[in-house]
Amino acid sequence: ASSIYQLIVTGDTMSLDLTPPVGAVAGPVTVTATLSSDPGGGTIDWSLDGVGVSYGNSVPVGPGGVTSLDLGTMTPGYHHLFARFTGYGSWGATSKDIWFMVYLPSSTALTTNRTTATVGELPVVLTATVDTDPGSGTTVTLVDDVGGVVVNLATLAVDPYTKTVTFSSSALRVGTHAITARFSGSNGILSSVSAPVTVTVAADKA
Repeated sequence: ASSIYQLIVTGDTMSLDLTPPVGAVAGPVTVTATLSSDPGGGTIDWSLDGVGVSYGNSVPVGPGGVTSLDLGTMTPGYHHLFARFTGYGSWGATSKDIWFMVYLPSSTALTTNRTTATVGELPVVLTATVDTDPGSGTTVTLVDDVGGVVVNLATLAVDPYTKTVTFSSSALRVGTHAITARFSGSNGILSSVSAPVTVTVAADKA
């Protein structure tokens, strides 16, 4: 999939608008610059994170004043984009820069060691796994829904080496549980929520 960013140039000044404001490292990023009127010539100079992009940094203004540039696959984090219309004929030069964030997508999987349990007997063990490097300080919250009554079972720090958290309990409420794992995400990594796992807990009749 591609992330599309649009740069809009208006009047004698240049404004840079990113659509959408959040990207993902899932494919190439394309930037499109649109002049409010077609100057019939000239070039746009581009710089990404202080480094010129495209051949010699300059791209000729395209037909209708529309110019596109492939930035390639972006790395997660903040990026600085600078664009400068060099001017042409009666059109003066103008420039603008913008900072934007590219996020690394994540997904979270949740498993259980059992789908049925009895209060006070063998524990239910839940394991959540994040598919990407979680970074430091990230957490997973286990959310438990029993008949529409929702509680947080625990919020646990993600192990940065195994990318997992583990929760064990022999005291879940009686009823049918739909439990999900919610990964907090971090700077540069998007949050994610697992599919629910179902566990049915019965009362101890001994």
